[in-house]
Amino acid sequence: MMSFQRLIVSVDEGVGWLTLNRPDSGNAFDNTMLDELEIAWTQLDADPEVRAIVVTGAGRQFCTGMDVVQVSRDRDAMRRHSRRTRDAQLRISSWHCGVWKPVIAAVNGVVAGGGLHLVVDADIVIASSAASFVDPHVSVGQAVAYEAITMLRKSPMEATTRMALVGRAERISAQRAFDLGVVGEVVHPDDLCHAAHRTALAVAANPPSAVRASKRALWRALEVGTTQALTEAADTIRARVESADRHHSVTTRIRERAGIATVPRTPVSQPSPPERTLSMDSDAPYERLIVERRGPVGWIINNRPERLNAYDATMRAEFPRAWRELDDDPDVRVIVHTGNGRAFMAGADVDELDGESVQEFADTMANLDLRLTAWHMRVGKPVIVAVNGVCAGGGLHWVADADIVMAARTASFVDPHVSIGQVSALETIALMRKVPAEAVLRMALVGSGERLSAERAHQIGMVGQLVDTPEELREAAQELGEKIARNSPSAMRATKRALWGALEEGLTDACRTGARHLTSMWGHPDQDEGPKAFAEKREPVWLPAERES
Repeated sequence: MMSFQRLIVSVDEGVGWLTLNRPDSGNAFDNTMLDELEIAWTQLDADPEVRAIVVTGAGRQFCTGMDVVQVSRDRDAMRRHSRRTRDAQLRISSWHCGVWKPVIAAVNGVVAGGGLHLVVDADIVIASSAASFVDPHVSVGQAVAYEAITMLRKSPMEATTRMALVGRAERISAQRAFDLGVVGEVVHPDDLCHAAHRTALAVAANPPSAVRASKRALWRALEVGTTQALTEAADTIRARVESADRHHSVTTRIRERAGIATVPRTPVSQPSPPERTLSMDSDAPYERLIVERRGPVGWIINNRPERLNAYDATMRAEFPRAWRELDDDPDVRVIVHTGNGRAFMAGADVDELDGESVQEFADTMANLDLRLTAWHMRVGKPVIVAVNGVCAGGGLHWVADADIVMAARTASFVDPHVSIGQVSALETIALMRKVPAEAVLRMALVGSGERLSAERAHQIGMVGQLVDTPEELREAAQELGEKIARNSPSAMRATKRALWGALEEGLTDACRTGARHLTSMWGHPDQDEGPKAFAEKREPVWLPAERES
C-alpha cells in the first residue's frame, strides 16, 4: 500500500480503512486529496485481503467539502477537477470509482457540502452522536446537484430539498438523520470506530462474490425502473445458480446453517417423478394456505407453522390460485396476508434445496416468472400484509410487494441471502423503491447478522402501523381492511395501477401515465354515486371493479 499525504490507508482484519487526514482544515478536499482518493479507492478495491472498507475522518470533522481557496491556487488542477464535475466524472467517492466492495461511512463529525458525496455514496452509514449534516452550496452562490440527487434516491425527499434550499442555516443532527434513514446507526463518539469495524467484520464474513453481486444489483436499481432492475438481477441470480458446483455448495451451506445434515449422494439412474401441475381454477383444498373471507376482507394465511411458514413447492403452487381466487371474487374488496404461528415467512424450505429445485428456480429466473405475491399476479385490490413474526429471506417478497404493511411489535426482518452465498436482489430491489436505501443495503450486505426490528421498520416507513401482539394484529388488519373496503373498488384499482406504475418511470412520464388512470374514472357510475351518497348521508353503493386482463 503506497503512502499518502492527505489520507491514512490501512488494513485491519480484512477491513480497509480510508481516513481523511486534514484535521486542521476540517478534512476539506484539496487538490492532493482529490487525486489521492481515486488511487486509494482503487487500491482497496483491488486488494484481495480487503473485504469491506470504512471511510472516516481524522479529528472532529468528517469532511467539510471543497477547500476552495487552496484548490484555486493550482489552476491546472482546478481545471482538471472542474472538467470532471462538468462531465459527471468525479472520482471522490467509492461509487465514483466503481468500488463494488461494501463501503461503510463512519461519520465522526460535521459533514458539509461535497463531503456528503462520501456519505450518500456509501452502502452503510454509522454516525457519532456528535455528527451533523449541512449543505451550504446555495449560500455561497453554487447550485446543489450531485450530492442531493443521490440522496434523493436513497432517503425522503423533503429533508433533502430542505437542506439543499435552506443552505447553511439548515443542519441535520445525527439523530434526525437516523430517523430519516440516512444513517443506520448512531453511537457515542468514543464507540464509532469500534461499531464501524464490528459491522465491517460482519459484512466481511459473507462470501465476497455474493456481496459484490448484491451490491451491483441494488445500486443498479437506482438507475432503472423496477421491472428492468428485477429482470437484470434475475439474470445475475440465474448465472450464479447455473455456475459450476453452485448447486451443491449453496445447498450444503444452507443446510448447515439450518442444522440439517448433508448426506453425500450417489448418482442413481431412476425415472423422473411425474410433473406436478395445479390449475389456477382448481377446487382442490389448500394444503399450505388458509383462504377465507371475513365480510369484505379476504384472508390468505401461511399455514406451515411447524416450518416457520417456509414455502415449499406445494405452497408456491397455491399462491397464484389464492390471489386469483380472491381478486376475482366481487364480494372481496381488500386482501390481508399473514402467517400462523410465530413466523410470517421464513423464506424457502431448505428441505427442498436439491439440484432439481435449484434448476427449477434458475428456469424461473430466466423469464422472471415469479408467481408468489400480489404484485407478481397483478392483483388490483388493496393488499395488506400483517407481519406476525419473523420475516426472513424470500419472505420479504410479500412485504416489498404489499400496498400496506402492518406488524406486531415482536416481528423482525432479516435477509440471510449473502450469508449463504446467494445474491440479495429481487426482494431488496423492490424494498429500495419504498424505504430509505441505507437500511436495505445494510440488511442485504450484513446478511444474517443484521435483524431489523419492527420498531426500526416503522421508523423508516417499511411498516405503516405497529400492533402490540400478533392476536391484536389480526383484529387491526381486519378493521383497516373494512375501512378500505368502503371506498370505490374501481377507483382503488385505478389508483394502484397509477402508483405502482410510477415505480417504473421517471416523474414526468409517471404523471402522464397517472393522468390516464385518473381520467379512466371519468364517466364511471361510481363518480356520480360518491357525491350523491355523501349528500344523502348514506353509504355509497359501488359497482364491482373489472379485473385487469
